Amino acid sequence: MLSSLLTFRAEKILGDKNYEMNFTGDTSIIVGPNGSGKSTFLNVFYLFITRQWSRLAEYNFQQVSLTTNSGKIELHKGDLFNVDAYAKMSPRLKRIYNQLAAQKLLPRFLSGNKLTSRERSSLAETLEISAIDLDSFRRYFAHESEGLFRSQLVRVEQDLEALEIGRVLYLPTYRRIEKDLSSIFPDIEDRFRSRVADSQMTARQGGNFQEIISFGMDDIFKLISNHTSTLNSLAKTKSDDAAQEYIRDMVKGAIKEYSVGRIRDMNSAVISEFVSRLDDQLLSTEDKNELRSKIEDLRVKKVGKPNKDMQYLGFFVEKMLNVYIEMQEAERPFNEFVAIINRYLSGNKVVQYRNYEFSIVDNYSGDNINLSELSSGEKQIVSVFAYLLLREEKGTVVLIDEPELSLSVPWQKTFLPDILATRRCSFVLAVTHSPFVFDNDLRSSIIDVRKLTVK
Repeated sequence: MLSSLLTFRAEKILGDKNYEMNFTGDTSIIVGPNGSGKSTFLNVFYLFITRQWSRLAEYNFQQVSLTTNSGKIELHKGDLFNVDAYAKMSPRLKRIYNQLAAQKLLPRFLSGNKLTSRERSSLAETLEISAIDLDSFRRYFAHESEGLFRSQLVRVEQDLEALEIGRVLYLPTYRRIEKDLSSIFPDIEDRFRSRVADSQMTARQGGNFQEIISFGMDDIFKLISNHTSTLNSLAKTKSDDAAQEYIRDMVKGAIKEYSVGRIRDMNSAVISEFVSRLDDQLLSTEDKNELRSKIEDLRVKKVGKPNKDMQYLGFFVEKMLNVYIEMQEAERPFNEFVAIINRYLSGNKVVQYRNYEFSIVDNYSGDNINLSELSSGEKQIVSVFAYLLLREEKGTVVLIDEPELSLSVPWQKTFLPDILATRRCSFVLAVTHSPFVFDNDLRSSIIDVRKLTVK
């Protein structure tokens, strides 16, 4: 758990400089000029906690350490695996290594310990081999990768995994490169896309981390589409169940027990929204207005029982309203996502979400806008909040190198507070040289990069 972290220290990462940061809250904003080492410190921290050893090995440092409530996890540069040996590994073994690391299975695979049945099944599925062949394959991998791994690295890997830090969402500085290229070559994304496969345009990701860049919004499109599809399927299932329950209750004579008081107690705004969201292909605007009128007649009726037709209508509508109310809770994260994006989009664009369909519309022409057609800043906003709100994980660690990139001054002021307001983050760490990033309630979270420098 992130609450167990006390201090992160990186020694000799910029010449003879040592940096040390204490974890004192849910937000830290490191402030300093360009060249002060803040981005390097952030990158080293990110690569260490996400256990990306081949990338960490590219940095100059002597030692990094993470102090927790239960002790200290230390790694010397010499403890990293032999990068030359890694470069000489066959593509197949590299793929296997990366798969195991992404699935957090590497420590157990490298250990000589006996595996449980569940671990054997998981490893066999990941490696696409039979469980019977797993032991011989472990021996083969150990032989082929001999000299690649250090025992201390394996211990560090295990200790970090045991912390259960959670998923890390990282926005790197090389978003600046895209921004600069786009200003010079407006069609750079189309030209780039024509030369590489879509899969190569997505940012790095693994079992415990996700990087966000703007080139390629395919992952975000899939995330949004999958979420709306899941909601649509859930709504249909609940509606079908309610319809079957209605038939069952009718057969059993439950209509005799029906009371309009239940509908009367429901919020009229909820009822109106429920009717509005009914499928336009099934009910015309005129039909919907008539349905609203009849439901309202039921709600205001104070004397006598409604006739049979109205009883049946009220009985059925009540069940459908219960489904609608349940779906409101299921849709809450997506509705929050839509509301946040609409606050950031410029006045000529709006996000629409109706009947489980998501679209971005040009307010002037009425045309749909693809995610790839958004500006760099808009892509960044959509990506971050999609990953935070549309995935199941809570307790995400968000690391941002220069959050001000591609964002207007008003957006810079609200970006980090809005991230925290999602209640999906356990910790946010940003490095910046823009005063607008902390021109808000986060001023107390500022850390001068010079105060991180220690002996």
